[in-house]
Amino acid sequence: MSETWLDQMVGEWTFEGHSVPESPEHRRQGEETVVRQGVWIVAESDDGARFQLAMDPTSGEVSGRILNWGDPNLLV
Repeated sequence: MSETWLDQMVGEWTFEGHSVPESPEHRRQGEETVVRQGVWIVAESDDGARFQLAMDPTSGEVSGRILNWGDPNLLV
């Protein structure tokens, strides 16, 4: 796997998702923008979620962080 694998995620996207186990109040849908920032790709959705992914060029493993600014349980 190469860093170009992450580049295919760059762009404007629509999404729909749900929790597991599924619960109607935890369904979400919207739009997100994915950009390249150095070795990271950063996805920010219109509901406040932010995902950051990077690939370790040595191992080929992808790692990342997820933060949902819209989560009422988020402590800052």
